Amino acid sequence: LAGLMHDIGKMALALNAPEEWAALRNEKVDPNARAELEHSRIGISHAAIGADTLMRWGLPTFVADAARFHHASLDTLWDAHPLVRAVCLANVIARPDGEFSMEHAVRAAGLFGLSGGVVAGLRSEVKGEVAEIEKMLGISSEIRLPPARDEDPLGTRLLQAALLDAVAAPAGGDGDETSFVTAALASVAILFDARSALLFEYDAADNRLRACPGAGQDARLRELELPLSDGRSLLAQSLLTRAAAQAGVDAGQSVLDRQIAGLLGGPVLMCLPLVAGERAVGVLVLGLREGLAERLSRQSTLLSGLAHDLARRWDTLRLDRDLRRTQINDLNILHNAQIRRAVHEINNPLTIVRNYLAILGDRLGSGHEAQEELQIIREEIDRVADLVLRLPDGEDESSHGAGATDINALVRDLSRLLEGSLLIGRAGIRIDLDLDEGLPVLHTARNTLKQILLNLGKNAIEALDGGGTLRFSTQDYVYLDGAPHVSIEVADDGPGIPPQILANLFQPVTSTKGSRHSGLGLSIVRNLVDALGGRINCRSTPDTGTVFQIFLPREPA
Repeated sequence: LAGLMHDIGKMALALNAPEEWAALRNEKVDPNARAELEHSRIGISHAAIGADTLMRWGLPTFVADAARFHHASLDTLWDAHPLVRAVCLANVIARPDGEFSMEHAVRAAGLFGLSGGVVAGLRSEVKGEVAEIEKMLGISSEIRLPPARDEDPLGTRLLQAALLDAVAAPAGGDGDETSFVTAALASVAILFDARSALLFEYDAADNRLRACPGAGQDARLRELELPLSDGRSLLAQSLLTRAAAQAGVDAGQSVLDRQIAGLLGGPVLMCLPLVAGERAVGVLVLGLREGLAERLSRQSTLLSGLAHDLARRWDTLRLDRDLRRTQINDLNILHNAQIRRAVHEINNPLTIVRNYLAILGDRLGSGHEAQEELQIIREEIDRVADLVLRLPDGEDESSHGAGATDINALVRDLSRLLEGSLLIGRAGIRIDLDLDEGLPVLHTARNTLKQILLNLGKNAIEALDGGGTLRFSTQDYVYLDGAPHVSIEVADDGPGIPPQILANLFQPVTSTKGSRHSGLGLSIVRNLVDALGGRINCRSTPDTGTVFQIFLPREPA
């Protein structure tokens, strides 16, 4: 890299002081004195300006130093960094015959303890390799003024290869279409010196062109679309005729063309049709300056090569995308079919259990004390059945069962359910209720709220393994941001939640309760509360235990 860049300062001088640089090139000067002559004539040498440029570009210091000191006196380089000495030696060996000095080369070789024979062998070997490369590429190393880029077939071929490589790179990887578009647009803008570029994708189903912005471009560009109709736009005309189209934008153009020109910041629009085989893929639009537009219009080979390669790669990416969508759709169909079969099989035993509960209730009689517990079991079976029936469609629980819900009655039923199931064998745990009897009947999803409270109650009981109190409380008219809410608290006087867990309480985690727990309970609770339009918070300390507080909008049924 240092060898390739060591003379970059010559380009800088040629661009910024062309007359002085042209005069210096024509003077016969000892190569070792050229840097001093440049400094006296222009005020800076190509070595110094090259090093400064490389430093501004962020290259390593030693690479910049190699450029800065490649004309330094050999006597001053003995202890320099090896890269600096290597570039200096290579620069001496690589000089053309008219400037090469074997005496000077041997002295330079002494920087690495090399002999004159090694230097002569290196120079001979390199000259042979250069001759082979010249023959292969059809060029000559004879010093001459370079032709204009448009007339230089090698330059055109190299630029085209670099451009096609640049747009090819994003086509690999994970098939991210946005990344592909972003990289392609960046490559086009840099290599063509275009102010900006935009890709339009062709949708064959709707026969329309739609803008496809890359990262960093305004997402609302997606709203730009047009039918593929003759005469409607320069973009459409380019794709219909399968030919590049270029025009200066004026009042005679369509408003869409004028809008795009304004977005791209160039007075001239150039449209390149992207066609893969017989399939229309889209259009590449460039916003160009006048002079650049004239130059690019003469590079038809380069432009058509770019359009062909970009279209082919984008088309492949789109075909892969469509294939993935088809595969996902097929998997979803198969998955739903499997779920429906499972739902059918699950409903059979649920129906049998419910029927036996009905028979048991009849045998016990309507006045039996167990009827209340049987009713709770029937409600839980119905809730399971309702959850299972909604699985195939993936429906939101909160969108079903919304209706009149007596929250206090729900809490009482839940406490009896917990006492008759989870508290069996846990004699040290009791449940207290502190309910606001003035609470109105709310319009909310009863089963969803029941699942929330059941999850929180179950967690509290597990935390109270050594005994303690689980308390449910309700309160009317709690105001949040000026709006009335109903508060429901689930509290325990257990050991509390460690701060490191409390910080990410409602995120899916790996459960610390063993293999039978998924670690999703509180994240599900948070999602269900959100679905009800409510809020949830938690406070916890080792001294007072844990309190979950749920706020539901006060919407009386």
